[in-house]
Amino acid sequence: KDKNLNQDLSKKLDELLKLQKENKEKKEDKKSQDKKWDKLLKADDKNILNQFDLNKMKKQDEQQDKKQAKDEKEFAVFQVDKNFYNIINKDGKTTVYMDVKTYVDQGRTMIPVRYIAYTLGFNVEYDNSTREAIFSNKENNILAKK
Repeated sequence: KDKNLNQDLSKKLDELLKLQKENKEKKEDKKSQDKKWDKLLKADDKNILNQFDLNKMKKQDEQQDKKQAKDEKEFAVFQVDKNFYNIINKDGKTTVYMDVKTYVDQGRTMIPVRYIAYTLGFNVEYDNSTREAIFSNKENNILAKK
């Protein structure tokens, strides 16, 4: 029964979208458009469609929040032949000093992986006896062996 109801609503929604497109092409006024919609829909269908629109609005709000969070990201800037990098975010710039410098070797830029891992939110542990580096965050554990 629910499946039939969903199919009926889906068909009606398709008809509404088609009607809306036709109205844009004909440039009909909003009142005549509303009358056609009223004929096409029953009251229960309207409530379901209004609920659908609210869900769509919630999703748009969530996407807007994600976009704002995305805009607030940090950037790490490493410079060649420097033993520090800068973290730049909405609050300004923070300088972090490293125990080694970045450098270029045969056309490739070498950056200490420990500090790259830090900027990506990983914790770094090194086991000198096994020569293993362990990078971990809440979701992942990565083991790098030499």
